[in-house]
Amino acid sequence: MLVAGTVIGDTTQHFASADVTSGDRPVFVPIDTCRIADTRPAPDNVGPKSSPLGTADTMTVSAQQAGTDCVGKIPPSASALSLNVTALNATSNSFLTVWPEGPRPTASALNPEPGTRVFNAVTTELTATQTFQIYN
Repeated sequence: MLVAGTVIGDTTQHFASADVTSGDRPVFVPIDTCRIADTRPAPDNVGPKSSPLGTADTMTVSAQQAGTDCVGKIPPSASALSLNVTALNATSNSFLTVWPEGPRPTASALNPEPGTRVFNAVTTELTATQTFQIYN
């Protein structure tokens, strides 16, 4: 289950430093909490996938996914999302990685184990088409 709580918005991202004195900087834009994806079967399902992420499975999530309660809440200019990512009903020890695109990073966002519900705050940049990846 992914819940989008706030958005980091703007078209470019800069990190604060003593050298940066002007230019666009991302800002947090609070939105009402909404579910952007949930891979559980109906009636809990949100988004295009209604089955769990299997071993070595990758899912692409769109911030503008039709049929979610996030429609109209995430600005089309958002460059990143601050998410609450939850894993439940794991069948074996695993890890989830969340990233925008390109080669998968080696860091995990959370590490579910069987019989546990694991959740974590995750911030991910978005691609130019406002998508991001989740790998199990």
